[in-house]
Amino acid sequence: MINFVRQPVFTSTKQEKKNYSPLERSIYITLSIGNLVTNGGAKMHYIILGKYTEEGVKNIKDSPKRLEAAQKVAKSFGGEIKQFYLTMGRYDFVSVVEAPSNEAAIKALLTIASTGAIRTETLVALPTEEYQELLKELP
Repeated sequence: MINFVRQPVFTSTKQEKKNYSPLERSIYITLSIGNLVTNGGAKMHYIILGKYTEEGVKNIKDSPKRLEAAQKVAKSFGGEIKQFYLTMGRYDFVSVVEAPSNEAAIKALLTIASTGAIRTETLVALPTEEYQELLKELP
Protein backbone atom coordinates (compact mmCIF):
# COMPACT_ATOMS: atom_id res chain seq x y z
CA MET A 1 0.00 0.00 0.00
CA ILE A 2 1.33 3.45 -0.90
CA ASN A 3 1.39 6.05 1.87
CA PHE A 4 0.31 9.10 -0.14
CA VAL A 5 -0.04 11.48 2.81
CA ARG A 6 2.70 11.95 5.34
CA GLN A 7 0.62 14.06 7.67
CA PRO A 8 -1.55 13.05 10.61
CA VAL A 9 -5.17 12.54 9.71
CA PHE A 10 -7.87 12.75 12.36
CA THR A 11 -11.28 11.15 12.05
CA SER A 12 -14.19 10.43 14.31
CA THR A 13 -15.83 7.08 14.85
CA LYS A 14 -18.77 8.59 16.74
CA GLN A 15 -21.99 7.86 14.91
CA GLU A 16 -25.48 8.70 16.02
CA LYS A 17 -28.24 6.13 16.10
CA LYS A 18 -29.88 7.48 12.95
CA ASN A 19 -28.83 5.74 9.72
CA TYR A 20 -26.96 8.37 7.71
CA SER A 21 -25.98 8.06 4.06
CA PRO A 22 -22.23 8.05 3.30
CA LEU A 23 -22.44 11.70 2.20
CA GLU A 24 -24.30 12.69 5.39
CA ARG A 25 -21.71 10.83 7.50
CA SER A 26 -18.93 12.66 5.68
CA ILE A 27 -20.58 15.99 6.43
CA TYR A 28 -21.20 14.99 10.06
CA ILE A 29 -17.58 13.91 10.54
CA THR A 30 -16.26 17.03 8.84
CA LEU A 31 -18.37 19.32 11.01
CA SER A 32 -17.64 17.40 14.20
CA ILE A 33 -13.90 17.50 13.72
CA GLY A 34 -13.91 21.00 12.32
CA ASN A 35 -15.46 22.25 15.53
CA LEU A 36 -12.39 20.93 17.36
CA VAL A 37 -9.90 22.52 14.99
CA THR A 38 -8.94 26.17 15.13
CA ASN A 39 -6.50 27.19 12.45
CA GLY A 40 -6.08 30.93 12.98
CA GLY A 41 -7.42 31.87 9.54
CA ALA A 42 -5.20 29.46 7.62
CA LYS A 43 -6.74 27.15 5.05
CA MET A 44 -8.23 23.90 6.30
CA HIS A 45 -6.87 20.67 4.81
CA TYR A 46 -9.00 17.72 3.75
CA ILE A 47 -8.40 14.23 2.44
CA ILE A 48 -11.19 13.18 0.10
CA LEU A 49 -11.71 9.45 -0.42
CA GLY A 50 -13.90 8.86 -3.44
CA LYS A 51 -15.75 6.18 -5.33
CA TYR A 52 -17.30 6.40 -8.76
CA THR A 53 -21.03 5.75 -8.90
CA GLU A 54 -22.49 3.51 -11.58
CA GLU A 55 -23.13 6.64 -13.65
CA GLY A 56 -19.55 7.80 -13.08
CA VAL A 57 -18.20 4.48 -14.33
CA LYS A 58 -20.49 4.49 -17.38
CA ASN A 59 -19.02 7.87 -18.33
CA ILE A 60 -15.47 7.24 -17.09
CA LYS A 61 -13.90 8.90 -20.14
CA ASP A 62 -15.48 12.16 -18.94
CA SER A 63 -13.54 11.90 -15.67
CA PRO A 64 -10.78 14.38 -16.70
CA LYS A 65 -13.45 16.95 -17.60
CA ARG A 66 -15.24 16.32 -14.30
CA LEU A 67 -11.97 16.81 -12.41
CA GLU A 68 -11.38 20.10 -14.21
CA ALA A 69 -14.94 21.18 -13.35
CA ALA A 70 -14.41 20.11 -9.72
CA GLN A 71 -11.27 22.25 -9.56
CA LYS A 72 -13.32 25.24 -10.75
CA VAL A 73 -16.01 24.53 -8.16
CA ALA A 74 -13.40 24.30 -5.39
CA LYS A 75 -11.90 27.63 -6.47
CA SER A 76 -15.34 29.26 -6.57
CA PHE A 77 -15.65 28.51 -2.84
CA GLY A 78 -12.11 29.70 -2.07
CA GLY A 79 -10.55 26.24 -2.09
CA GLU A 80 -8.16 24.24 -4.21
CA ILE A 81 -7.67 20.61 -5.15
CA LYS A 82 -3.96 20.33 -4.40
CA GLN A 83 -3.46 16.70 -5.47
CA PHE A 84 -5.54 14.00 -7.12
CA TYR A 85 -4.70 10.30 -7.32
CA LEU A 86 -6.50 7.50 -9.13
CA THR A 87 -6.24 4.53 -6.77
CA MET A 88 -6.82 0.79 -6.70
CA GLY A 89 -8.57 -0.85 -3.77
CA ARG A 90 -11.43 0.30 -1.59
CA TYR A 91 -11.50 3.80 -3.12
CA ASP A 92 -11.30 4.81 -6.77
CA PHE A 93 -9.56 8.11 -6.09
CA VAL A 94 -8.04 10.21 -3.33
CA SER A 95 -7.54 13.94 -3.36
CA VAL A 96 -5.92 16.47 -1.07
CA VAL A 97 -7.93 19.67 -0.82
CA GLU A 98 -7.58 23.04 0.88
CA ALA A 99 -10.55 25.25 1.73
CA PRO A 100 -11.02 28.35 3.87
CA SER A 101 -13.60 26.66 6.15
CA ASN A 102 -15.63 23.53 6.71
CA GLU A 103 -18.65 25.32 5.29
CA ALA A 104 -16.82 26.15 2.05
CA ALA A 105 -15.58 22.56 1.76
CA ILE A 106 -19.08 21.17 2.32
CA LYS A 107 -20.62 23.51 -0.26
CA ALA A 108 -18.00 22.53 -2.82
CA LEU A 109 -18.38 18.80 -2.08
CA LEU A 110 -22.18 18.94 -2.29
CA THR A 111 -21.98 20.83 -5.58
CA ILE A 112 -19.56 18.28 -7.01
CA ALA A 113 -21.51 15.29 -5.63
CA SER A 114 -24.74 16.61 -7.12
CA THR A 115 -23.47 15.54 -10.56
CA GLY A 116 -24.15 11.95 -9.49
CA ALA A 117 -20.79 10.66 -10.72
CA ILE A 118 -19.04 10.24 -7.35
CA ARG A 119 -19.55 9.56 -3.65
CA THR A 120 -17.02 10.80 -1.14
CA GLU A 121 -15.81 10.42 2.42
CA THR A 122 -14.06 13.45 3.86
CA LEU A 123 -11.31 13.55 6.48
CA VAL A 124 -10.04 16.74 8.10
CA ALA A 125 -6.24 16.71 8.12
CA LEU A 126 -3.78 18.74 10.15
CA PRO A 127 -0.41 19.58 8.61
CA THR A 128 2.57 18.50 10.69
CA GLU A 129 3.20 22.01 12.05
CA GLU A 130 -0.40 22.41 13.27
CA TYR A 131 -0.38 18.91 14.73
CA GLN A 132 2.80 19.65 16.68
CA GLU A 133 1.37 22.94 17.99
CA LEU A 134 -1.79 21.11 19.06
CA LEU A 135 0.29 18.61 21.03
CA LYS A 136 2.05 21.44 22.88
CA GLU A 137 -1.31 22.60 24.22
CA LEU A 138 -2.18 19.23 25.77
CA PRO A 139 -1.97 18.95 29.58
